[in-house]
Amino acid sequence: MTALTIAFLLSFFAGAASAVGGLLSFFMKKENFSALAIGLGFSAGVMLYVSFMEILPHAKTTLSGL
Repeated sequence: MTALTIAFLLSFFAGAASAVGGLLSFFMKKENFSALAIGLGFSAGVMLYVSFMEILPHAKTTLSGL
């Protein structure tokens, strides 16, 4: 796998986690704010983790050659 493919897949999975959190908020009853907070917090955490720990170092090394 190339570095571009890995970066694309990691971005895709981070976006999918955000979509799952969004779907949880859409289908949950309005009275259940704790489950809503947990789902959205989880999806935000996954997005931040993937962005800072996986994609950013690869982007930094790739762009340093420009």
